[in-house]
Amino acid sequence: MNETVTAWRDVDDVARDAGDTIKHEVCERYNIDVDAPGADPAAVAAAFWDAARDRADAVTERLRAGEDLTAS
Repeated sequence: MNETVTAWRDVDDVARDAGDTIKHEVCERYNIDVDAPGADPAAVAAAFWDAARDRADAVTERLRAGEDLTAS
Protein backbone atom coordinates (compact mmCIF):
# COMPACT_ATOMS: atom_id res chain seq x y z
CA MET A 1 0.00 0.00 0.00
CA ASN A 2 2.81 2.42 0.85
CA GLU A 3 4.21 2.07 -2.66
CA THR A 4 0.87 3.16 -4.14
CA VAL A 5 0.59 6.09 -1.77
CA THR A 6 4.14 7.16 -2.58
CA ALA A 7 3.47 7.01 -6.31
CA TRP A 8 0.34 9.18 -6.00
CA ARG A 9 1.40 11.52 -3.17
CA ASP A 10 2.25 14.46 -5.50
CA VAL A 11 -0.95 14.02 -7.51
CA ASP A 12 -3.64 13.34 -4.92
CA ASP A 13 -4.19 14.99 -1.53
CA VAL A 14 -5.83 11.87 -0.13
CA ALA A 15 -2.77 9.80 -1.07
CA ARG A 16 -0.48 12.39 0.53
CA ASP A 17 -2.51 12.33 3.75
CA ALA A 18 -2.57 8.53 3.73
CA GLY A 19 1.20 8.48 3.27
CA ASP A 20 1.66 10.80 6.23
CA THR A 21 -0.58 8.57 8.34
CA ILE A 22 1.31 5.44 7.30
CA LYS A 23 4.67 7.03 8.16
CA HIS A 24 3.38 8.15 11.54
CA GLU A 25 1.85 4.78 12.39
CA VAL A 26 4.94 2.81 11.31
CA CYS A 27 7.11 5.07 13.44
CA GLU A 28 4.80 4.84 16.47
CA ARG A 29 4.11 1.11 16.27
CA TYR A 30 7.42 -0.24 15.05
CA ASN A 31 9.94 2.55 15.73
CA ILE A 32 10.95 2.60 12.06
CA ASP A 33 11.78 5.92 10.38
CA VAL A 34 10.85 5.32 6.75
CA ASP A 35 12.35 8.70 5.81
CA ALA A 36 15.77 8.04 7.32
CA PRO A 37 18.54 9.11 4.93
CA GLY A 38 19.60 6.12 2.89
CA ALA A 39 16.69 4.01 4.07
CA ASP A 40 16.56 0.97 1.83
CA PRO A 41 12.92 0.05 1.10
CA ALA A 42 13.75 -3.65 1.42
CA ALA A 43 15.42 -3.06 4.79
CA VAL A 44 12.45 -1.01 5.99
CA ALA A 45 10.07 -3.79 4.91
CA ALA A 46 12.22 -6.41 6.64
CA ALA A 47 12.34 -4.34 9.83
CA PHE A 48 8.58 -3.93 9.67
CA TRP A 49 7.96 -7.66 9.34
CA ASP A 50 10.50 -8.44 12.07
CA ALA A 51 8.75 -6.02 14.42
CA ALA A 52 5.33 -7.42 13.51
CA ARG A 53 6.56 -10.96 14.18
CA ASP A 54 8.05 -9.90 17.52
CA ARG A 55 4.75 -8.31 18.53
CA ALA A 56 2.82 -11.43 17.54
CA ASP A 57 5.26 -13.60 19.50
CA ALA A 58 4.81 -11.36 22.55
CA VAL A 59 1.03 -11.68 22.32
CA THR A 60 1.32 -15.45 22.04
CA GLU A 61 3.63 -15.55 25.06
CA ARG A 62 1.26 -13.38 27.13
CA LEU A 63 -1.66 -15.65 26.23
CA ARG A 64 0.36 -18.74 27.09
CA ALA A 65 1.39 -17.21 30.43
CA GLY A 66 -2.25 -16.42 31.18
CA GLU A 67 -3.24 -19.99 30.40
CA ASP A 68 -0.47 -21.28 32.67
CA LEU A 69 -1.79 -19.11 35.51
CA THR A 70 -5.36 -20.29 35.12
CA ALA A 71 -4.28 -23.94 34.88
CA SER A 72 -2.44 -23.86 38.20
